[in-house]
Amino acid sequence: MTQRPVEIFLTVATAAACAAVPASWWPGKVLAVAGALLILAVGLTTVYGLTVTGWITKRIGEARKTRKTRQALARARTARHAAESALSPVQADAADTETPEGGPEDKSVVIHKIAGITVAVAAHGPELISVIRLDGPALLPRLIHAGTVQAPQARIPLDTIETAIAQLREGGPFSYDITFNCRRLADTRYAATYDHVQAGRAIGGQRNAYLITRYRPSEAPWYFSARPDPEHAVAANTVRLSRAIATAGCANEPLDGVGLAAFKAATAYEGIPQWRNIAPERPGGLHEATYLIDPGYLNSENLAELWATRAHQVLLTLHHGQQGWYGFVRLRTDSPDPTPPLAILHPLPGQQLQVAAYGYPGRTPETVIPYPAVGSLADLDLPAGSDGQILCVDPQGTSVLASLVPAPRRHTIALLSAVPAAQVLVRAAANGADVTLITDRPAHWRHLVREGVQLAPGTPEKATWAALFVYDGLQSDLVPTDSDASIVLLNPADIVNPEPTAPPADGSQAPEEKPDDRDPIVKLLDRAELVLWEDPATGSMAVGSRHGLYVGNIRIDPSEVPHLQPLRQEAMR
Repeated sequence: MTQRPVEIFLTVATAAACAAVPASWWPGKVLAVAGALLILAVGLTTVYGLTVTGWITKRIGEARKTRKTRQALARARTARHAAESALSPVQADAADTETPEGGPEDKSVVIHKIAGITVAVAAHGPELISVIRLDGPALLPRLIHAGTVQAPQARIPLDTIETAIAQLREGGPFSYDITFNCRRLADTRYAATYDHVQAGRAIGGQRNAYLITRYRPSEAPWYFSARPDPEHAVAANTVRLSRAIATAGCANEPLDGVGLAAFKAATAYEGIPQWRNIAPERPGGLHEATYLIDPGYLNSENLAELWATRAHQVLLTLHHGQQGWYGFVRLRTDSPDPTPPLAILHPLPGQQLQVAAYGYPGRTPETVIPYPAVGSLADLDLPAGSDGQILCVDPQGTSVLASLVPAPRRHTIALLSAVPAAQVLVRAAANGADVTLITDRPAHWRHLVREGVQLAPGTPEKATWAALFVYDGLQSDLVPTDSDASIVLLNPADIVNPEPTAPPADGSQAPEEKPDDRDPIVKLLDRAELVLWEDPATGSMAVGSRHGLYVGNIRIDPSEVPHLQPLRQEAMR
């Protein structure tokens, strides 16, 4: 017999037994019949296809199964931690679980090392969260012509992200976000130059992107119970996603303990972690507005208009939940705007505005949007990294840009004289880089000491995420390849006329070396991702990268570099 007839049979039998109970007075008989009818009603009433007793039985079974799964995971984690604690110090360093660098007191963060990659996983309510920073080809030159940024290769591969997450199947994230923090150029003289080249369109000087993935082990206990622990499974999936994104040409890095701690602070609202949106900077005098983006009009053309919105900060969040894709944007402007600046933006009322602006705890249901979500954004052109700073302009008026705002292990060799070098550093600082100039001639660069540019006589201290180190006169092969982003300033004569190689000390014949007939810029690209080469005779600059070579004229704006004359005098000494 199936479950339903068995329940009916037991219910009818119980009702008959209750009705047959002898009663010496009629109230007892009434109570017996009423009890039998109540049991009969409970046994025959269905809820979502199940009787009440069947529904209760199913819930009890699910609760027991979930409890057994959690107990098994807890026993496995306890056994693994006990085994690791018994290891020697050398063996403990080789274990795949480490103490969070962001602070051992944060018990909600667990760090795993998967295939040599350190991944931090944070617990937030019933969810496990990992974050990947999407750097993109930061040193890829871009062209601006007629106010349009042409950067077809510098994009976040949304199609690859969607495919890679779908391939994780039941072990994939419950939901995920791609969140941006786009900041306009610092209030410097360079901002006016930039806006002039852009034909009045404001372009962000600094743009960071992150992929936030949220996992719910309780939704797939059969998957996570087969792993050493849920955090290990999340870390392994994060590494898979990172490699898939890198294969598509977008440089990225999963956040470790330090990075995740900083991101946790950046997404907190009133001290409460939200893991949703990047919290805005809060200087006085700025107004903030949050809008919902109509998913049906979320395309590359409208997104370009959004980046060009005149705001101090554009904080964009694209959320993929069970319904599909939708997005929010927060704009920070000098004055309040009574209407949305773009037709694709729609204001949000009350609690919806609060949830969209600051995120929500893991137990809160998803935001209800008045528009149908989009199933895929694979064709959306999401920029990776900032638009970059202007390096030179060709005779047709096309500006050549490159982002020198750093990403780890990105190196530039700049063969520039004093004045163009100063302009490059000033513009890098205006784009958000914390420039540290390492030199043994501080008097030569004393005019650059300002906000964002500092001088250091020796080796720099540990870098921040926005640090850009400039080595004045240090040979590029002496710069550590695993260091933070750097620029090596050299004299063009040192490359064009290299010193002859000394003969061997024992007097033997030196082996004949095959001459390298490659272009000098191509040779330098063996040691750096970007080469800036000035031709003092023509006043032009060659910008070389592994993606191509661009040549344009160097335009020095005296209003942008007010210390132009002192620099020239220093260079003539």
